[in-house]
Amino acid sequence: MSTKYKLMLYFAIASLHLYRDCIGPLQEEETVETFMQNNKEVLHRISVDAYKLFYWDMSLGQLQTAAMFYLQSSRTLDEPDTGEA
Repeated sequence: MSTKYKLMLYFAIASLHLYRDCIGPLQEEETVETFMQNNKEVLHRISVDAYKLFYWDMSLGQLQTAAMFYLQSSRTLDEPDTGEA
């Protein structure tokens, strides 16, 4: 994976976290496809931002990967810490 491709993914994932107030509440077992359908305006905004800032054309695959990582990290962050290891 090229460095530019990784940077594009990092940008998209970080942007999803920045725009989390615009993202609807996550469902229990929400799929990446459902998440993308429900938040297509946010994903479009991220794509436009990437182009305006860096002249990057984000692919659908990159946005799907970013959404997958966002969903994983959001579910991990939302789980309460029970103190059990």
